[in-house]
Amino acid sequence: MTGTTLRIKGLGNAATANREIGRLLFGGAGHLDLVDADPAHASTLNWIIKDTNARTALRLEAPPPPGAAQFSLYAVDVDRSSPDLLAYMIRFLDEYHGVTVEILDENGKN
Repeated sequence: MTGTTLRIKGLGNAATANREIGRLLFGGAGHLDLVDADPAHASTLNWIIKDTNARTALRLEAPPPPGAAQFSLYAVDVDRSSPDLLAYMIRFLDEYHGVTVEILDENGKN
């Protein structure tokens, strides 16, 4: 498999906030594949992969446009053809799934 390996940490709780719970591969068409996972978190990571890969675009929070009503909520849809998809994917995984993502090099280091 070729692509970019992502270290996944935490799942929104203090016990796993800074601990690696798995690694995903960001590959073709911006889809994710499971590389490995802590057995206690494998099913959750598989669900995150399934949910994320099923989306044709990633919806991310965005600042309101000038003149918008106070406290308005806005979002932007990022298509999988975006040249910055990896950066948006990392932000999506954090915002929507509550995990921290680190990009690893070919030696497994960030």
